Amino acid sequence: VQPTVDNYYNNAEQVYGATGLLYNNTWDTWSDKAFTSVGDVLGGTVTGVAGNSQYNSFYNFNIQSTDGLIADTWYSCYKAAGNASVLIQTFEAKKGQIGDQPFLTIGIAEARFVRAFAYFYIGRAFGDAPIVPSPLDLTKPGQSLVPRHLQKDVLRFAIEDLQFAEANLPEESYQPARVNKYSAKGLMAKIYLYLKDYDKA
Repeated sequence: VQPTVDNYYNNAEQVYGATGLLYNNTWDTWSDKAFTSVGDVLGGTVTGVAGNSQYNSFYNFNIQSTDGLIADTWYSCYKAAGNASVLIQTFEAKKGQIGDQPFLTIGIAEARFVRAFAYFYIGRAFGDAPIVPSPLDLTKPGQSLVPRHLQKDVLRFAIEDLQFAEANLPEESYQPARVNKYSAKGLMAKIYLYLKDYDKA
C-alpha cells in the first residue's frame, strides 16, 4: 500500500522517515563536485584543481551556462526544494485530519529548513530565480510558466522558512545528524552575512 495522507503520517516514526529522504540522494549530483566548484573553487580555497577538466571553467573564471556542474546545482537544489515543499503540504493536510501533532510541526520545520538551504544556494548561484512553493501546481494545465523573482526575494523566502524552523525545531536533534533550532539559527546568520546585514547576523 502506497503511503497517502489518509493512511500514513500518523506517528513520529512515519513523519521522520519521510523527512529523512530530504538528506540523501536528492543532493548527490550537487554535493559531489558542483558544491565544491560553485563555492570553494570560485572562492580560491581549493588547491590542486588546475588542469582538472571538471574544474577548469571555475578555476579560470570561464563558466558557461551549459556547464554540467551549473546544471547539477540547478537540478539538485530545485529537486530538494520541491521534495521539501511536497512534504510541507502533505503534513499540513495531515494536520487537518489528526490535529496539530508535535511530530507534524517538527516535520514541517525540518522540511522548511531543507527548502531554505536549497533556496539559499539557488539565490547565491543564480541570483534572480523562480520560487516554487507548490510544485504540484505546475502539473495543472496552463501552469508551466513560473516567474523569476529577484535575488533578495529568493533569500527572503529562505529566511522566512528558517524563522519557522528556528521556532519549531527542537534544541537538540531528535536523531543524530538531523537539523535542530541551532542549525536554523546558523544558516540564517550565514544568509544575513551574505546580505551584509551584520546586525541581524
